[in-house]
Amino acid sequence: PSGITQDIYGNTYIASYSDNAIFKVMPNNIHQLYSKSPLISGPIGLAIDSKNNMYIANYNRNNVLKIDKYGKVSIFIEYSNKPYYLYINKDILYVGEQGSNIVTVREL
Repeated sequence: PSGITQDIYGNTYIASYSDNAIFKVMPNNIHQLYSKSPLISGPIGLAIDSKNNMYIANYNRNNVLKIDKYGKVSIFIEYSNKPYYLYINKDILYVGEQGSNIVTVREL
C-alpha cells in the first residue's frame, strides 16, 4: 500500500501502487476493489473531502484524479510533477510534489 485515507462512514481506502487500484476496507472488515480505472497509474496519496469525493495523487501520469461519490473517475489537476502527498483543509486541496519542494494549492 502506498496511500491510505478514511471516509465519513469509517471505510478505509488503500492505494495500491503496483496494482494501479484503490481498495476499500469496510468497518466490518470486508475488503473489496473500489476502483481500477484505466486513468489510475501509480496511485500514492489519497484524500477525501467533506462531500465524500476522493482525490488520488496519480504519480505515473503526473496528475491528480478525482473519484466522485458515485465512483466516476476524472482528471482533477491536469499536470502535477510527481504528485505524492495530498491534504485537504476547508475545501482546499494541497498537493506535495516529490523532489521539487512545490506544493500546489487548489480549491475544491
